[in-house]
Amino acid sequence: SSHPGFRIVSQLLNEATSVPAMLKPGHMTSLLFVACSLGSVTGARHARRSTFLEHPQQVAEKRNKGPVSYKQELHNFQNVQYFADFNIGGQKIAGIFDTGSFELLVRSTRCSHCVHPTAPYDHTKSGTFVKNGTVAKHVFGSGPCISMLGYDSVSVGPFLHSPEQAFWEIIDHRISVLDSAKFAAIVGIGPNFAQGNRMPTLLMNYGVEEFSVCLQKPSGASGYLTWGPTEMKGAGKHEVATARVVGKHHWVTHLHNVSFRTKNSDMATIPCNSASGCAAIVDSGTSLIA
Repeated sequence: SSHPGFRIVSQLLNEATSVPAMLKPGHMTSLLFVACSLGSVTGARHARRSTFLEHPQQVAEKRNKGPVSYKQELHNFQNVQYFADFNIGGQKIAGIFDTGSFELLVRSTRCSHCVHPTAPYDHTKSGTFVKNGTVAKHVFGSGPCISMLGYDSVSVGPFLHSPEQAFWEIIDHRISVLDSAKFAAIVGIGPNFAQGNRMPTLLMNYGVEEFSVCLQKPSGASGYLTWGPTEMKGAGKHEVATARVVGKHHWVTHLHNVSFRTKNSDMATIPCNSASGCAAIVDSGTSLIA
């Protein structure tokens, strides 16, 4: 293939190695697939592949300013849920940080009939909550939910803080995984505004222009979300492949020559198994190639 990075995409998602991304919200150019050391993530023990969404001009500007990064641990549940804690209205909530969506949705005590396997958000315990009351329907691949708009203080780590962040309290849902999940929130970190919504996203309010998501290959190992630049130590001349972002709203690129074999070693026929390929979203909110 003339685009070697596309094959790497399928390997990354299939093997759950690492899926980092550099971005500037609203400006999408290309994906870079890089082979680099673990030095900037968990110590230089093994080599691994990485994926970067890079905007060269903005990256160069930030490097000149010497930006500070914050590395957040992603807890691993059975290699299918990678979640991390954040603070909203003074309450610690576990969430999935999702590159495939844009808004912050939190399972709420307003949903009296919902199952709450982990602590939900309670607006009565927040001294900074501001009600809006707008109700909307959000639809994910795993199901729909009904949510109510509000504003509250949202923090990640020691220095990422949005004092009046727009977010949605889930008041009803048909997302079965939420009934048993280790997380109570879906934290959208997509590259643009949500469709039909011009309220600044969490990334915009944090001023984050680059981030990386790293999912380690060993079974059960933690992942990491680095807010800010990620060093690419050890990336040699022949270790970088670029895939152009073609989506207007998501991190979408072309995927080519993906193949699967059955237990009998028969080649399965799938839409992306051709030179023309298909479009694919690099999505940290799912653990499957779907």
